[in-house]
Amino acid sequence: MLITDISPVFYGVSYFKYNQNNSYAGILSEKSQYVYRFIVVEKGGFDIYFDNVRYTCSAGDLLYLTPGQRYRLVINNYELSLYSVYFDFVPFDKKRNTNGCVFTNEYDNSLCSKTQSFSDAVVFNKSGIISGVFEGNEIKRALLFEKNDYNRDLSGKAMIYNLLSQFSAGCQRSEVRNIRVEEIISYINLNPDKDLSADILSKKFSYHKNHINYLLKKGTGLSLSDYVRQVKIRYAKTLIVEGELPLSQVAAALGYYDYSHFYKAFIKETGLTPVQYGKSENGF
Repeated sequence: MLITDISPVFYGVSYFKYNQNNSYAGILSEKSQYVYRFIVVEKGGFDIYFDNVRYTCSAGDLLYLTPGQRYRLVINNYELSLYSVYFDFVPFDKKRNTNGCVFTNEYDNSLCSKTQSFSDAVVFNKSGIISGVFEGNEIKRALLFEKNDYNRDLSGKAMIYNLLSQFSAGCQRSEVRNIRVEEIISYINLNPDKDLSADILSKKFSYHKNHINYLLKKGTGLSLSDYVRQVKIRYAKTLIVEGELPLSQVAAALGYYDYSHFYKAFIKETGLTPVQYGKSENGF
């Protein structure tokens, strides 16, 4: 199928706002999609698991889910609110439940919309997440319209086309960014003495900090914090073996704000204290 052949069917928009007094905290039961779905995160954040791989989502992110996609959520922010847009690329011959998703133990594959396969827009062939698509009021401008609008279906289709365009453009940007993941990794490896937080790297490479985390996970298999700690402690080992600096200065040289922080990071990475490591490497 070609993307130019689609005739979107708009089923509806739902709005979810987390209430810490309800029962949504922690890992939610696994769910499955019946129809295509876009999720736009308005505030807060959550972790979503596809095939046991975790992705962290925050305000402004755009998620695209295909029919039959199974997932589970971990809500990690009491301020979470999001919009869900349910649709199909072409008319479906069965009556739709506009909620579009169900708990897995209630899932009936026969009710699932047909998954389309695009030859000219392969980004829509599987579920995905694009970071930092929307800012501020852009979300409401993109998603809201009057419920009683006599052009509801037309407005809904326009909304779907807009989200498809945003997701496709975001995927193209991500492909370019993925080429540069080695550049980010190289920068971290060459600068263990610098502040390598997500905020700093985000500004340096002009990426959303959530996307920095995503790229590091994809490129190294480790979270940004775990990879940075690994690099810093690897350099610390060299300084300790050289023995030219007191341990407090080793910690400072690696950008740790106090020795206690460095001490805990070293033990977590090596299983030894800095003193124990120094003795073992120097034959004491």
